[in-house]
Amino acid sequence: MNNLLFLESVRKMPLMSLPVRSTFISLEKNGLLLSPGSCLDAAQLKKLTGVTDIIAPNLFHCGGIPKAFSEFPNSTIWGPAGAKEAKPEIRWTHELSADHWPYGDELALI
Repeated sequence: MNNLLFLESVRKMPLMSLPVRSTFISLEKNGLLLSPGSCLDAAQLKKLTGVTDIIAPNLFHCGGIPKAFSEFPNSTIWGPAGAKEAKPEIRWTHELSADHWPYGDELALI
């Protein structure tokens, strides 16, 4: 069974505060950090153990990838099609694709 941990933060914007949620999914042998928020602090990231993959499901949810990668430099970074061209400053490792998703037995990529 997968374990989930939600990391909450708030992004302050003019006229509003935007709640941001990042998700850590613990699989049998891997730990997936989904949509790391750019406003997560180091203390929140340090709570996580076993992060092997950092995932941006789309180009709107990749702001925290660099900060998460600095905390977990040996992790694999997954992004949507076109991420390498749109965000070349991020060291993308793999493109999200059902054909290349290694965790399909535990977590479906839809």
